[in-house]
Parts: sequence; C-alpha cells; structure tokens
Amino acid sequence: MLPKYVEQWENAIRDKLFLKLLALLLALALIANGLFRRATNRVVIYPPEVKQEFWVGQRSASKQYLVQMALMYLHFLLDINPRNADSFASFVIKNLTGDKVSKIETAILQDVMYVKDNDIYQYFYPETIKVVGKKEVRVTGQVKREIAGKEVIERDVCYRVVFKISGMQLRVSDIGPCPRDED
Repeated sequence: MLPKYVEQWENAIRDKLFLKLLALLLALALIANGLFRRATNRVVIYPPEVKQEFWVGQRSASKQYLVQMALMYLHFLLDINPRNADSFASFVIKNLTGDKVSKIETAILQDVMYVKDNDIYQYFYPETIKVVGKKEVRVTGQVKREIAGKEVIERDVCYRVVFKISGMQLRVSDIGPCPRDED
C-alpha cells in the first residue's frame, strides 16, 4: 500500500514542476508581448466626426484630414463657455508644438479666464475653408458672443491653423487670427 502513496507523491512533484515551468513560460510570453507592443507604431486619429476619407503619412496628410482637424481645434477654441473652457483649452494646449507654444498657450489661457470671469457664451460658425500649402488651413466665418443670454458681438473672423506632422502625428504649430492682409 505504501508504493501507491509514493507513486502519487512522485506524480504530484512532477505536476508541480510542470506547473512551475508553465508559469515561467507564460511570464516570459507576457514580457515578450509587452516589449513587442511597446515597439509597435500606433496612430491616433481623433476628429470628432469623420465626414470624408483621409490619409496620414509620416510627414504629410491629406487636405481632408487637415480641414477636419483645423475645424476641430477652432471649435475647441471658439465654441466656448465657462463650463467647457478649461477642458477645451487644455486639449488644444496639449497638442501644441514648436517655438510659439508659450505665446499661444498664454493667449489661450487669457481667453479662458476672460470667458469664465465674464460668463461669456461664444459660438463659431465656419463659412469658408481654404488649405494653403501642405500644412496650413484658413477658415473664415462668424463669431457670436452672448453675455447673460443677450448677444453682444457678431463679427466676421478669419483664423489660420498651421500643423506640423511628424511620425504620422499631427500637432498644431500655430493657431490664431489671420493677418489682416491675408483675409
């Protein structure tokens, strides 16, 4: 009767060794998977609404994508109110690049404070869109501003958005009103 228990004990030892080996192999597979996934390129495309087919390359993008992204950034900056101003501004600031970042960030944060301090609700209605070169979009339209439910400003505006594309990632290098001679 003792040999039966000894045989079961030996089987348990073998099973334990097998399970340890299996756990080690799974751990190595997870590490290898993590290293592989880290090296994989991932392209994040986030216009709020995809209306047309577009493409993005290493250093360039289709006009359709530039237009959609320019409209998105302009809506985040110009369709604002005290509730959404902080989150919209932080999204745009997070996607800035280049030597004008601090200047643009300061202007955006000043606008946010002005909107919040004065309880302003502003709406942007784009009318014409023009792609200039390979990385600049100019949008003309109308801005309406309300304070306490009363419209106080309605004016025509022109804004330009300049992008920098690197490694299939689109970032804003300049955004603001069009110079007067370029309207």
